[in-house]
Amino acid sequence: MRTMIQLPPFAQTVLVLAAAVVVVAGIRAISDIAGAFLMAGLIAVLAIPFEEWLQRRGVRKMVAFGITFLICVAVVFGVVLFFAIAAQQVARSLISYEDQLREWIAWGEGQLTALGVSVNDLPLDSISADNVIQVVQSVANLIFDSASSVLLIFLFLLYFLMEGDDLAIRIERALGPTSPTILRLRTFLRSAQQYLLFRTLFGAVIAALQTTLMLIMGVDFAILWGVLSFVANFIPNVGFIFGLIPPAVLLLVEQGPVPTVIFIALYSLINNVFENLIAPRTMGQQVNLSPLTTFLSLTLWAWVLGAAGAFLAVPLTLFVKIVLLEADPEYRGLVSLMSADTPPPAPDPAKAGP
Repeated sequence: MRTMIQLPPFAQTVLVLAAAVVVVAGIRAISDIAGAFLMAGLIAVLAIPFEEWLQRRGVRKMVAFGITFLICVAVVFGVVLFFAIAAQQVARSLISYEDQLREWIAWGEGQLTALGVSVNDLPLDSISADNVIQVVQSVANLIFDSASSVLLIFLFLLYFLMEGDDLAIRIERALGPTSPTILRLRTFLRSAQQYLLFRTLFGAVIAALQTTLMLIMGVDFAILWGVLSFVANFIPNVGFIFGLIPPAVLLLVEQGPVPTVIFIALYSLINNVFENLIAPRTMGQQVNLSPLTTFLSLTLWAWVLGAAGAFLAVPLTLFVKIVLLEADPEYRGLVSLMSADTPPPAPDPAKAGP
């Protein structure tokens, strides 16, 4: 008979961490494929309820699958094409800002000189509309060049939607319908779907309000920045900053610091009202991740998967927490540290009554 070697807790923890490092390194080595696979899974989690809704309305399974897949392709391809074309238009329009940009550079040099700061060593002369145009065009070309990754996402999504029901049945047959793993997977899928649904709805409302604000204040390309705000809303904690910087810079160049400060304050107020007051009341139970955990997960998954990891940070962390860590009572403390609401301590058997 084989004998099991019982390792001390510290050695077990080291082995688990070493295994986690190997897994993360492996995922990072194939980050392009892994990112496309996981992004397709993320879209499928959001799209499958719509496909099931069509089937409940009497639509045949293959027809519901085709409608859902075409809508997903149209939305993803439309967003990518929109940003690529808009970036080209922004690049062509930036030449009109060169004079104002030069004025602000001269003003900044004067302020620094008045404070006793030497500006001779600063690369201010390299700032020009031509240089900015090159940067924006590089971004547009990068978006166009990502077509292969988008195609890979569509291929994975095709099979996710096609085999969604069959895959669930095969997993239940392999593990058993009452398996704790099956129950945790269902809990994860429900939490991920609720998170993505609320994030989509909140993002649409926030983007609509912020776009209205930009239109009122006369920010150029307000629709573009509104769509950027909606997309960046899926990046936890720091996403709204990516949506704020471009319109704030344009407004600073066009209208000066006072309107820009007002715009930043109102833009941030809209975001904070939804993110800090409304969202925790509606999606706190579905996510139940502490702010520190969310930020650390964003940093980790963005490093592992690149840009895709920023969008996948919360769903992937939910998977690790619900499916992997909660399966083992030894990680109860770690689960408590990751959670926004700490569960009550387990009863002490020694203090329990007879």
